[in-house]
Amino acid sequence: MIDIESVNPTGLFSYSLHQTVQIAKVGLVLVNGINKDRFNGSNGSGKSSLFNAMVQIIFGKNPSDEYGEAVINKKLKKSFGRLIFRDQTGTRWRITDLKKWKREPRSPDAILNLSHEEEPSEWLNSGNVYSGTDVFLERWCVKSNLWIDERATGKPGELRLDLKSTRKKILDIISMDYDQYMSVSYLAQQKSMKFINGTHKERLEVLSEVAGISVWDKRVAAIRTSLSELKANKDVLLGKLNALEQAGNFITQPTDDEISATELQILNITVEVGVIDAELKELTDKKSNIAGIIDLLDVQIKNNLDNIKKCWAKRQSAQLILSEIASKYAADCEEVRRQTSLDISLMENDVSNTAGLLSAKRHELEQLMSGSGKCTRCRTNVTINHLERQRELLGFEIRDLNETLAILKTKLQDTRDAWNISIIDQLDGLNNIFIQNRDVINADINTFDEFIHKYNTDNDLLKAERMGLMAGATDQEIALLTQRRLFAISDVMRATTQLAEFKERQRKYTEYVSVIKDITDAMLKSETEIRYLVVIEKLFGDKGIKAYKLDSILASLNAYMKQFIDIISDGTVNVTISQYREKTDGSSATDIQILVKENDKEDVPFALYSGGEKQQIMLAFIGALWQVASQAGAGVNIMCLDEIFGPLDAYNANKMFDYIEHLKSIGKSSVFIITHEQSIKEHIAFDATWTVIKQDHTSTIDILDTKQDMAKLE
Repeated sequence: MIDIESVNPTGLFSYSLHQTVQIAKVGLVLVNGINKDRFNGSNGSGKSSLFNAMVQIIFGKNPSDEYGEAVINKKLKKSFGRLIFRDQTGTRWRITDLKKWKREPRSPDAILNLSHEEEPSEWLNSGNVYSGTDVFLERWCVKSNLWIDERATGKPGELRLDLKSTRKKILDIISMDYDQYMSVSYLAQQKSMKFINGTHKERLEVLSEVAGISVWDKRVAAIRTSLSELKANKDVLLGKLNALEQAGNFITQPTDDEISATELQILNITVEVGVIDAELKELTDKKSNIAGIIDLLDVQIKNNLDNIKKCWAKRQSAQLILSEIASKYAADCEEVRRQTSLDISLMENDVSNTAGLLSAKRHELEQLMSGSGKCTRCRTNVTINHLERQRELLGFEIRDLNETLAILKTKLQDTRDAWNISIIDQLDGLNNIFIQNRDVINADINTFDEFIHKYNTDNDLLKAERMGLMAGATDQEIALLTQRRLFAISDVMRATTQLAEFKERQRKYTEYVSVIKDITDAMLKSETEIRYLVVIEKLFGDKGIKAYKLDSILASLNAYMKQFIDIISDGTVNVTISQYREKTDGSSATDIQILVKENDKEDVPFALYSGGEKQQIMLAFIGALWQVASQAGAGVNIMCLDEIFGPLDAYNANKMFDYIEHLKSIGKSSVFIITHEQSIKEHIAFDATWTVIKQDHTSTIDILDTKQDMAKLE
């Protein structure tokens, strides 16, 4: 959803130089007008022009069907329209729409009273002069506290940026087009919505944009492009593979068993030579310096004894930790048993509150039984029909509250039962954690015992070796080891020569196999991607996810339509939107239909209704489409209803008051009612009244804050 903050209509339509007007969070606003150029009448004062200016700044077109120089105030002869909004991510943007405006170098625009920070960023940052016709798109940078130029450029390095590309970038940022905006935010005077009077394709386009499902069409198009590229690449790979397979008939390689056996033979002999070298060195060292070796063995024996002492210390520390874990386990179990259930207390409060609300509704029903005075719900005079309708509504509410109370009581009992089970589960969990920690520590203790045993065993061997050294090494052992070493080195040389021959043959074959494998893998990957994309194309297509999404969106739209149409028609009219149309042969075709049914009459197409009846349904549609868009995160924070009372009789006009009150309650930060009907103030409590005063062909807005004025009177 985008949030429009403010607008300055300077030079657009009937407005000359004008100050910025706050748009967001102003509540329910009555917009009326006084045209002093036409005997103080309301028509032509510029009420609609403010909102047409907003649309003109964003989209470059507006509901008045005026374009080009026709939207410029004839007296000022230039325009400086500006609008500030926040996108769906909360980023703040500013659009400045210049028409025939000229900014002289370093000369202040006193007539606009622009501050240094309000200048377009091109002039502020670069000292450039703006003139003629252009659209500035700027993003607010919180870090630098400046507006940053974000216009889209046609070519790199251009000073004058591309207007068309900037307009497209604005649409990308707000994620909606002109028709979508008009469908969810602005019902212009005597202008019907594209969704209502459009073709099936146009209706589908509006729904796709409003509910954000147009993305599926874009995905299908991208998938089809990828499929074409993958199939062409697969044909190229297949040709390469056939050529390589023919060349591979002349390439041989050694068997894996031959190479493995030779490598294993070299490894075993090399290991044996290493062992012999170690033994020879050991015997030689022992023979040359027996005393030094004995001293080394003594040091090793002493180190083993030190390690035994350290292991005993760690073993005792582990035993202490095990005792602490056991104590904490006992304390945690006790704490779990003392816990109380906050969830149960909260649910008991819900049961009590629901019972209280049920009692209040029953009391309200008793109050209605008197049948006189003002209605406690809508503050209008009570009639028999009104009493029956209110009693029926209260009956539905009491029935729903009874069902809710029963559900809450059942849920409370289930929660209590679950709480008892939860305590057992928590104790089991603590026990499992204790057992796991105990097993880990016991494993450490066992490890320390194994180390102690190992060090004792090593010491026994070292002592035995020390005793053997005392007798000295024999020359016969050294001679035998030297002879074994010579035979082993000879065997390694023969095996190494044979392995080199195998490796060279294998290298050539591996190069061939690698190329074959790469191509084969690429083909398999292409085939897998093709199969995947074919499935995804069907899934994302018109009969896949998109159809499912559209059904879901139409269900939401129908539900919201019922809310609004029930308010407007007292429940006597039902509007159904379906994406299927039944053919004469009994089959169905995809075609979004709008059917209207009054009471027990047959369904008829919307196009057969009169102006007043259409106006009612159009009002219901704009509210319903706004809620669908908001649900999908694609709406607007404001709504403007322009002269909605024109084609309505007195009875239906009164229904519009209920409709407007409902709009005020569903989340719009600002709802603007443009009308020349002054009697509307007797039926609706507006948050503010904006009076557009036109004099000497120039419109200005006089804002009266109803809330502040009421506070002053009190």
